[in-house]
Amino acid sequence: MQKWKKSVDHNMERWGYLVARFRWLVIALSLLVVGGFASQMRHLYFDASNEAFFKGDDPILVNYNSFRDQFGRDDLILVGVDAPEVFNTEFLRKLQAMQDDLEREVPHIREVNSLLTVRSTRGAEDELIVGDLIEEIPENLQKLAALKDYVLSSPTYPNWVISPDGQLTTITLELNPYVLPESGEEDLLGGFDDTAMDTDLMEGFDEAAVTDGSDMQAVTSIEENEAILATKAVMERYEGEGFRTFISGGPVYGSSIQDSMQSNLPKFSGISIGLMFLLLLILFRRISGVLLPILLVVLSMVVTLGFMGAFGRPFTVINQILPSFILAIGVADAVHVLTIFYRHRMAGNSKGDSVAYALSHSGLAIMMTSFTTAGGLWSFANAASAPIADLGIYGGLGVLAAMALTLTLLPAILAVLPGGPQPLFGRKDLNQAEHAPSLADRILSSCGKLAVNQPKQVMIGCGVVVMIAVVGVAQLRPSNWPLRWFPENAEFRQHTQIIDSRMGGSSNIEVLLNTGKSGGLYEPDFMNRLDQLNTVATEELQFPKGEVVGKAQSVLDVLKESNRALNENRAEFYAVPQARDLIAQEMFLFSNSGSDDLEKLTDVGFSMARLSLYIPNLDATDSIVFTEQLEEKIQSIFGNTIEYSITGIAQLWAGTMTNVLNSMRNSYIIALILITGLMVVFLGSWKVGLLSMIPNLTPILITLGLMGFLDLPLDPFTILIGSIGIGLVVDDTVHFLSVFQRYFDRYGDAARAIQETLMTTGRALLFTTLILVGGFASYMAADFVNIFAFGMLLVVCIGSALILDVLAAPALMMLVYGNQPSVEQTRVYPKESEFAELN
Repeated sequence: MQKWKKSVDHNMERWGYLVARFRWLVIALSLLVVGGFASQMRHLYFDASNEAFFKGDDPILVNYNSFRDQFGRDDLILVGVDAPEVFNTEFLRKLQAMQDDLEREVPHIREVNSLLTVRSTRGAEDELIVGDLIEEIPENLQKLAALKDYVLSSPTYPNWVISPDGQLTTITLELNPYVLPESGEEDLLGGFDDTAMDTDLMEGFDEAAVTDGSDMQAVTSIEENEAILATKAVMERYEGEGFRTFISGGPVYGSSIQDSMQSNLPKFSGISIGLMFLLLLILFRRISGVLLPILLVVLSMVVTLGFMGAFGRPFTVINQILPSFILAIGVADAVHVLTIFYRHRMAGNSKGDSVAYALSHSGLAIMMTSFTTAGGLWSFANAASAPIADLGIYGGLGVLAAMALTLTLLPAILAVLPGGPQPLFGRKDLNQAEHAPSLADRILSSCGKLAVNQPKQVMIGCGVVVMIAVVGVAQLRPSNWPLRWFPENAEFRQHTQIIDSRMGGSSNIEVLLNTGKSGGLYEPDFMNRLDQLNTVATEELQFPKGEVVGKAQSVLDVLKESNRALNENRAEFYAVPQARDLIAQEMFLFSNSGSDDLEKLTDVGFSMARLSLYIPNLDATDSIVFTEQLEEKIQSIFGNTIEYSITGIAQLWAGTMTNVLNSMRNSYIIALILITGLMVVFLGSWKVGLLSMIPNLTPILITLGLMGFLDLPLDPFTILIGSIGIGLVVDDTVHFLSVFQRYFDRYGDAARAIQETLMTTGRALLFTTLILVGGFASYMAADFVNIFAFGMLLVVCIGSALILDVLAAPALMMLVYGNQPSVEQTRVYPKESEFAELN
């Protein structure tokens, strides 16, 4: 054995005696530190918004926030109402009552709009009149029929406030972007003539993002949830035959995600702890063997969450898996310490000696496995996606917290624990006749014999498995489609699909076209090009699977409506005026008509135009393809006459996918280099260190290959499998090779060392694997499809890693050391194994 390892083992033994001597002080200090972290948990909060996927300085988020400061929120609460006949007096009155209640009862709302109050632009004796579409609800069938014909034939209203078939209408609720903390009232960002602050916000793309953080703060998920709950309460009162209601939109997505997170967190933790309790009871048959590991992992989880709270980090859709993750991986450290401790105690040794012995024989392996697991997680630390970076940073800290408590608090508690060394039931006398080998022992023994007798054949078999897995890996595809995370019967998914299919789209892409000069929108050339882009986006461009833009809205609509109204409401004048002065005049007349619609479509200087494309809720990869085509068209139509940017909810999802893919590439490389380096250092040989990565990388390939064969996409969850998986599966390899080296140094015989290792530490590896499998299987109880897949894939990864560690790792050791005697083979050692079974 390498000298540095012996030195570490010796120091760990001394540490064990020190902890046993000052046990009460160690317990007090440990609990004091944990208590300090527990006090920071009060700062934890949930954030299920799309923006939570980005770091504050991410250009995609900066661009989106600039857009929201300029034009307000684009993620509306959409309430759909389905009826056999929308243009019916009774229905319209009920719709009016519902809208009135929404305006009165829903908090944090800037504006509520519907078929009744949507903009209507008309002319009367050279006067431009802008008002509500339905100022008085018609009472007779003739007027209702005329209204229906006008609305459905208009280029403005279908797929905005009414479905083309006239049987589904929508009410949109726009949330305020900010609240004022002093008064608790929202900044309404009124019209162009409001306060100087509002005027500054409207003056330009760059200046729009500047807000006074001391006066305003963004509306949080708490306010959003309050608005959504109030909206649903109103909907419930009006729901009935002939008046079916649906709800969708960005805030509803975030609220639905948060509801699921709040139900999943206790569910995951409860299942993990329950399975741990059962498996630990089977393994140790002692109350202390059950309660101590669970105590340690719960305290480790408290430290992890305390770190998050101290740094103000939220629970997100990604890192909601963190508590149960820490529970699952933290218990393995305690299992190895307790296995050796109980064995040594049953041999008649004192508590202090047993604590020191357990730490000297497991401390180094625990530290190495903890650092490799943390290394796999820390490979995410520089991820562009904020939740993935948080998972890596705080997950790694949680792993080290579990290690620290295992090496301090656990031995201190063992040193003061009352009671004898005997288990509550089962075998109690170490000198009694050996029982027949268990099924697990027979399986492990058979694996060892196969690896020893036919190592080349075993490795050839592994090679075949790898080649098959590579075929599956080649079929992997990226995806970020949050709607498909929800089960098919989820309300949000069903309602969104209904609105998408009937109204053309519940999501949006926002295009900002900046002329760079005041009054740039008055130029007929610009408006003509915008008209051309509008036509191309709605009539020519398609998404990869054939979906199309449901609706486009821009200042162009206002201009055309005004031009028609000022020309006797004649349909042929629904067009762009071809004179700069005429465009300027019509824009001036509209802005002074009392409507504030222009503030959502352009800036105060008329230098920038907003083009909103309403699209179905789609996979972000499809949006990326569409956006690339859209950019090509913008460049083709406008050339270098403008500057443009693309943002909106769909673009946030697309940006999340891009960031996740970049994070995957970088984190996989970092994890591979870091963990390979640690294995080389630990094993003291480049050759053995690199060979040891075979049983570590193969489970990752098997898991990724299975994803390809099952058509499970690489999404923000499953993409984590590689780096997390390699950090986990290397643990078994470290423990196997650590004990193998001890036995090889002892006997100088690789075959015997393999058999002894499998018959001793193999049993502990089996149980720790079962505990990990049980912990991660808890994710399969999730509401979301992608979390279910994540749990299933981790179970496959960890399970296949165990198989490879009892087959491939021994075969590799036979190929490397089969004919090579150990330099320490002449030394005499007792035959008794420190890892012998407890039964």
